[in-house]
Amino acid sequence: MSKINIQPLAISREDAFALYAQSLKPYIEAVYGWDEKGQRERFAGSYPSEGLFSLYRGTEDIGLLALRGPGLHVALLLIRPEFQGQGLGREVMSELHKRNQTITLSSFKLNTQAIRFYQALGYTIIGEDEHFYDLSRPAQQEPKV
Repeated sequence: MSKINIQPLAISREDAFALYAQSLKPYIEAVYGWDEKGQRERFAGSYPSEGLFSLYRGTEDIGLLALRGPGLHVALLLIRPEFQGQGLGREVMSELHKRNQTITLSSFKLNTQAIRFYQALGYTIIGEDEHFYDLSRPAQQEPKV
């Protein structure tokens, strides 16, 4: 299994936004409609640089992670399309699980692939609203295989 490195944001914020748009635009557009200017402002306000992390496999830039507090909340986990399906998202989450903290996150209900991914890692739905599920995984829980 390859080693994933989680580093402080090492790409430009413009490149980070481009990956955000590429990954989430279909869901945002379906739920709210896509307004480029509004999404740029939301990204700038919701994801400060100190909470953004670049994901690397060796020297390959494979994606973006955004974390928030209090506690450990995964605000974004975006794996570049060309690297999806290789178990890299699972590796990133495994690194976070080593912190031995309860981890929370939210996902668009429309993103059924992400919901299945997190549930396979032991996350359970703990809440929902019209468009999102809130999920949580307690500390020290081994993922289901």
